[in-house]
Amino acid sequence: MGAWGTAISSNDTYADIYGEFFDLYNDGLDVAEISKKLVADNQETLDDKDDCNNFWFALAKAQWECKQLDKEVFDRVKTIIETGADLKVW
Repeated sequence: MGAWGTAISSNDTYADIYGEFFDLYNDGLDVAEISKKLVADNQETLDDKDDCNNFWFALAKAQWECKQLDKEVFDRVKTIIETGADLKVW
């Protein structure tokens, strides 16, 4: 993962997931279908404790922008924030 700043979105993983989400969305796929595909295709990232939070932040932001934020994704991001888990990685 490459990072170019301190913002949540300032890293390669976030940019890749967010970009791929909207590529698929613009191709006409459903938000739930896109989310399942991204989870399935990014297991290596999800298994990486130093990078998985970036995946969840990007997915949550993309879903939110489509007005379809999944409760599980929201709860996962909420837990990351409330526990300070991402600050430990940083």
